[in-house]
Amino acid sequence: MFKLADIVDPAAVLERFIQHNQVTSKLNPVVGMTIARMIVQEQAENTLATMVENSLREAYAMYLLTNGEHADAGADRDNWEAGLDDVVEQVFLPYEKAVSADWFGRSVIDTRLNERPQTGADAFRRLALSFAAEVWHNLIHVLQDGEEGEKEVVELTTPKILSAVGIVRSDIEALIAEQPETQPKGISMTKPMTEVTEDLKSFIEMSGMGQPDAVALLENAIDSDDGLALSGISQLGGTIDDANALRKFVREQFECDAADLYNVIVHGATISAPASNGSDEDEDEEEEDEEAALAAMMGELPPPIDPKLVKHRKMRDNKEPLIGAIPVKAFQLIREFSNVRDEDVGAMLGVSRQTFINYSKGKPQLMPSDEQRNALLAMLQAQRNGIDEAFKLINETTRNPTSSSGIRVPFGGPK
Repeated sequence: MFKLADIVDPAAVLERFIQHNQVTSKLNPVVGMTIARMIVQEQAENTLATMVENSLREAYAMYLLTNGEHADAGADRDNWEAGLDDVVEQVFLPYEKAVSADWFGRSVIDTRLNERPQTGADAFRRLALSFAAEVWHNLIHVLQDGEEGEKEVVELTTPKILSAVGIVRSDIEALIAEQPETQPKGISMTKPMTEVTEDLKSFIEMSGMGQPDAVALLENAIDSDDGLALSGISQLGGTIDDANALRKFVREQFECDAADLYNVIVHGATISAPASNGSDEDEDEEEEDEEAALAAMMGELPPPIDPKLVKHRKMRDNKEPLIGAIPVKAFQLIREFSNVRDEDVGAMLGVSRQTFINYSKGKPQLMPSDEQRNALLAMLQAQRNGIDEAFKLINETTRNPTSSSGIRVPFGGPK
């Protein structure tokens, strides 16, 4: 039905890539490929959404010409709405094989295209964005033979997704090498915060996503690590611009956490910015600043604080384990017993070394994609196979006959 190469322009993806504020000559190519993948997703979903939105608007206009406005239907409004749903079904019918039966069944019933919200995207745009996210999900998940010969659904890896649109790792590495060490690229916010929250609310509601899962993805979306933020926001149907808008909102303005942000998006809650009113706490902070300045003059600088810990402390301390997240203990065991370096595991997950270390502290918790989960399992399985083989060889080796006993003793002592 759809192919990534038909709906994504690789030249436009690479142009957008070099404009990203994280792309410098020091960028890890693995993270760079993750960024490029998210740009591919953004472009694919925008193309799909625009295509369907135009069709929906044209079909709706023709329906009004034939049946009049909803407000004029009077007692026959139920039939008017049912007729509109039939029109929407005809719009999506050519794409039936590109979406799941569940999505199709939910999306062509009670469409309410006639309703006009006061803010944010209207029903046409929301439905089109939902369609685009559904098609993208199906494009990057394929059937393949499992270990026992049964078919299983797996998510395409980032290299395979990029390859499908004509981009390979060497393209990303070449662009990274051309960039200076630092680039003054400002945050791009193409949409106001109200529109971002409306789009995310629509996606969460239409996908049937529960609050714990949504909060977990929002935690990732507002993380300072761009790779993690891209992963989180994409699973909420958003783009990197949406993630930047959310990060600006929660960190620069209100310092709220992901749970607060969920309430803002889904329930329309409001959060007041903290105001400085000359309180005793403000005076205490001023005294502490003066003491720090005096200590600096005396050559006794206070110990530095890791900025990452400052950003994560309020938002992620004392969090209950999230359903679907990789247990913190698993990351701790990997760091303690695996011979793979922290930076290599981080690169494998598409995040920085520090972010991986933070996972072992539960700040934040990782809601893994299929690709991330499979990468970790493959790494652990490879090490396990090697250890098992070494164990087998040693256990089956006969002891030196010149020793006190020629009896081979299995691991764990005599049986």
